[in-house]
Amino acid sequence: ARPQLNRSRGQVPNAPQRPVSAYIRYARDHRKEVAASVGGGVLEHGRELRRRWEAMGAEGRRQYFDKAKESLVAFEQAVTECKSSAADQKLQAKRIKQARDLAPTPVQSPTRQRQASAFSMWVSANHSRILESVAAQPERRGWFF
Repeated sequence: ARPQLNRSRGQVPNAPQRPVSAYIRYARDHRKEVAASVGGGVLEHGRELRRRWEAMGAEGRRQYFDKAKESLVAFEQAVTECKSSAADQKLQAKRIKQARDLAPTPVQSPTRQRQASAFSMWVSANHSRILESVAAQPERRGWFF
């Protein structure tokens, strides 16, 4: 099982995978046979598979092209089904959002103000005295007011 990749926006999870080409089908069918006869590494296997594919006539390739075409038709049908179900899901999500937007919002309590600190309460209680003392001391002007 392949690990789940991070999908970019707009891609639908569980979307059908694109079918493989005729050549890939041929390579899957004959890779073990080529590996046993040629030996070497993956590069040599690929070269031999390509050589055999090119040497094969149009009639030999036809079966692989037919299978690829059948799987492509099935893929296109699955994609249309997936898109329609994705569109249905988007429409349903849109309707739910509209219903939430139209629902009455609960009445919120009036905004609560922070409780005054002891210093601010003292300043408000002694405001006039503070102003008098600052006015009487010109050298302190600018320090508090």
